[in-house]
Amino acid sequence: MPTFHHVNLAVPPERIDEQIAFLTGVLGLSRVELTEEERARGVRWFAFDGGGQVHLSLDADFVPSRAAHVAVEVEDPQDIARRAEAAGLSPTAGTGNPQIVLFTDPSGNRWELRPSA
Repeated sequence: MPTFHHVNLAVPPERIDEQIAFLTGVLGLSRVELTEEERARGVRWFAFDGGGQVHLSLDADFVPSRAAHVAVEVEDPQDIARRAEAAGLSPTAGTGNPQIVLFTDPSGNRWELRPSA
């Protein structure tokens, strides 16, 4: 049976520090240690405690998608929404389900947080 390993998101180079702060501070992911060769390629990797990763790739020509998004299940979407708001982001409730939280990260990637079952 297939399982989710990671999503790769493009990030403009000038936003990498903000993106790292978002992934670690708002979403609570931990950094995955990389080799110098991997870092030199402009990638950064982060892991959720329960499995799955977010990989970042630097892209000087990055343009955020208007429709694509990352959807993850979390224990308390509202807690993350509060941290996102404190970080200057603008979380909103999902259409038709106020337990779902939607927002855009510092690089313009869209996120959907759903309560875990």
